[in-house]
Amino acid sequence: MAVDGQGRLGVVAYAFEPRRRPALRRALQSLAAVAPWPAGSRLVLVRRAGQPALGDPGIGLPVLELADDGLRWEFGAWQRGIDALRGPGEPDAWLLLNDTAGVNDPWPVAERQALRRAADAMAATDAVVLAGAVKPAPQACALAGQPLPAWVQSQACALSAAALGALDGRVFDADLFSAPQVSQGRLAWPPAVSAALAAHIGGWLTRPGKDGWRHHSGRAEVADALLRDKAGAILLEKRLAATVLAAGGTLQDCSPPEPGALQLLARRLFYWQRRLGQSLPHRRVA
Repeated sequence: MAVDGQGRLGVVAYAFEPRRRPALRRALQSLAAVAPWPAGSRLVLVRRAGQPALGDPGIGLPVLELADDGLRWEFGAWQRGIDALRGPGEPDAWLLLNDTAGVNDPWPVAERQALRRAADAMAATDAVVLAGAVKPAPQACALAGQPLPAWVQSQACALSAAALGALDGRVFDADLFSAPQVSQGRLAWPPAVSAALAAHIGGWLTRPGKDGWRHHSGRAEVADALLRDKAGAILLEKRLAATVLAAGGTLQDCSPPEPGALQLLARRLFYWQRRLGQSLPHRRVA
């Protein structure tokens, strides 16, 4: 149900893998449960081309469903959805989700609620705001000359209209996405990426052990093309924060406070179940 008197929200959700669709529907439903949708809000579901339609997730919003080839990853899919809602009556804030939200890492209920409330609040202001789970960056990280003390994880985030304006209406930047180069597993970065940022991203993507992306994604080996695309998508995530900060904006943290014993136990259980699922040969995550 929608209510009058608030700014419109544009919700754009991307489904790449059919097996993750139930999780994406639950994520959308959890955001809808926080509060009635502002009048004029709309939902765009972007699915990978060649896959069956997702259908209405039942969250009380008009639904537009689009297909995307997936070659530009989630940022390209989100751009399709954003472009479809631009124009007269376009949203005053944006909620962006992909089908890894709550799948790769825990997504506590409190964080989901905070994200939805942040989106509602930013839709009623002219502030430049990017909201989500804020992660601190290593010292001296920068992108295109903009210092990056932190960034927002992009699997579930919210942007104000002013923040999208600072991005010139583009969450997807083709040049930045294609900028990293990979040869035989070795990454090369463009000059816009500071040495500290390159080391941080490259280390996470390529190092062995339980704290790297290869273990996180359940992959023993990674093809150069996949590694390059993943690096490009990560740069697009960092671009959101860098652009918002360069415009004098704010990164709003929706993460819950320091977890207690029960929350820590729940996190351990989440990752144990996730590792168990990855032991099946068809289970791979981005």
